[in-house]
Amino acid sequence: MGGKGHSESGHEWHPKDEKSKIKLATEAADHIVSGGHNSMPSKEGKTAEGRDWIGLLAIPIVVLFLLLSSLMFMWLEGYSGRDSLYFCITMLMTVGYGDFSPTTPAGKVFAILYILIGLSLATTCIGIIFARSADLTSRKDVGSGPVKIPTVRDQFWKMFSALLLIIGVNTVGAGWAHFHDGFTWLDGYYRAFVTSTSVGFGDLDTSDATRTFNIFFMIIAVGVVANGFGTLVEVIGIIGKIRRIELFCKAGVSKDMIEKMDTDGDSKVDRFEFCTYMLVNLGKIEQEDVDQVMSLFAHYDLDESGTLTIEDVVHVNNTEAGEA
Repeated sequence: MGGKGHSESGHEWHPKDEKSKIKLATEAADHIVSGGHNSMPSKEGKTAEGRDWIGLLAIPIVVLFLLLSSLMFMWLEGYSGRDSLYFCITMLMTVGYGDFSPTTPAGKVFAILYILIGLSLATTCIGIIFARSADLTSRKDVGSGPVKIPTVRDQFWKMFSALLLIIGVNTVGAGWAHFHDGFTWLDGYYRAFVTSTSVGFGDLDTSDATRTFNIFFMIIAVGVVANGFGTLVEVIGIIGKIRRIELFCKAGVSKDMIEKMDTDGDSKVDRFEFCTYMLVNLGKIEQEDVDQVMSLFAHYDLDESGTLTIEDVVHVNNTEAGEA
C-alpha cells in the first residue's frame, strides 16, 4: 500500500511499512480483547502498566517507612532498635499491646503522625499488592483453558482452607508462647488470637525473645486472619450467587424474559441480546461490564456501521498516540 489510506469510516491514516502495520494491528487487537486493559505503547514504548511504579515498590515503601519510623522512635524515646521496630509494627498492625507507648511530647506527636500516615500508606500499598496479585491470577486463568464454574463444594473447601490456615498460624503463635514463655495452651491460644485479630489486650507479659518473634508473627497472623475473614465474606456471596443461578436455570425462558431481552425494542431477540441477558443473569458478568465493552466498541466504530475493521482500530489508536 502506498500513499495515504482510508478506513471504511472515511478517515485518513498514514500506514507505515507492512511489519509496522501488522504490529500496530496486533497491539490494537490485544487492546480490544483486553477491554482496554492492555494499553497501547506510547512513543517511548512504555505502557501504563510499565508506569505503575507504585505497584512494584509497594512492599519496599512500607519497609522503608517502618525503618525510618523506627529510627525516629529510637531518637525520640530512647528505644533499642528491636523495641522501636516492635512498637512500630504493633501500631501499624493495630494490635497495640500497650507494653510500649511514647512518654515524651515529641514522641506522642510523632506517634499521631505515624498512625495517620502509616495506616493510610500500609492500607494503600497492601491493596495495590492484592489487586495486582488478583490481576495476575485472572490473566493466568484466562490463558489456562475454559473457566471453571464455581460449585458450592469448591466454596466450602475454600472457606475450610482459610479457616485451617488461621488455626495453623495461631497454633504456631500459641506453641511459641507455650514452649518458650511457659504459658498454658489456653493462654497461648488466647494471646495468639488476641494478636492475630489485632485486639491486643496486652494483659499477658512476654519475654524479649517473644517480642522479637512477634515482630514477624504480627505481620503474618494479622494478614492471614484478615484474608480469612475476607474469604468468608466472598464465599457467602458466591454461594448465594450459585443458588440464584440454579433457580434461574430451572425457571427456563419465559415471555417476560424475552421482553426484557429485547433491549432495542424491535420485538425480536437476536443472539447478542439473548447471550448478554443470560450471562448477566447467570452471574457470569455484570451489566456494567457489557456497557463498558459496548462503549469501547462505539469508540472505534466511528462511522456507526456496527462493524470494525483493522484500519478503523489502527487509525483511532494512532490518533490517540499522537495526541498523548
